[in-house]
Amino acid sequence: MNNDEKKGLAFSVLFHIVCCALVGLLVLTNFHTFPEEPVYDVALVGGGDAAPEVAQPEPEPEPEPEEIIKPKEDDIVEKKEKPVPKKQTTQKPSAKPKYTAPGGTGSGTKPGTNVGKGDGIGPASDAIQAPAVPPRVTRSRMPSYPDSCRKNGITGTAVVRFLVGKSGGVESVVLARSSGNGALDQAALNAAGGFRFKPGLDGYGRPIRCYAYQPFAFRL
Repeated sequence: MNNDEKKGLAFSVLFHIVCCALVGLLVLTNFHTFPEEPVYDVALVGGGDAAPEVAQPEPEPEPEPEEIIKPKEDDIVEKKEKPVPKKQTTQKPSAKPKYTAPGGTGSGTKPGTNVGKGDGIGPASDAIQAPAVPPRVTRSRMPSYPDSCRKNGITGTAVVRFLVGKSGGVESVVLARSSGNGALDQAALNAAGGFRFKPGLDGYGRPIRCYAYQPFAFRL
């Protein structure tokens, strides 16, 4: 090998070394190193394919059996209750009830006597009573004004008390309050004689004898 060939080989080797150095420098400038992530070792419970086991609750401790204390024979005292004798009561024979008629006013000693008529309530007594339903006027009469009182301008009001019988008729009339003039009072009594009433009733709806009051006013 001559000198020229040796120089050409040396230049070629040097050129390749310089090119490799440039390429390596370029690679080093463009390459970024990344930090390595830590790796953890994890142990799988029961294998990777099986589902994880659920923690079971701890069993509750069994209760201790209660100690049953039996009483001693000396502590047991039997109490025997003495039977209370029952008093024997003797019933006296009651008197035989008297049979009362459903509608009569008296009481009989035999069934079937003093039986009333109608709804089982006998007629009211003939005494004068305070009516539960007062009598009502069914027919009236206007009093005649005396001419002497009319001419003299005499006025007044007389109140007449009627004794109304069970049938509604007027049994008697009495001047309960005077008008202050005898002629006017007499005119009121004369007119009261023509009155008729629907009789008053007691609490059982029976007609009774009772009083009724009616004023007679004389006005001009």
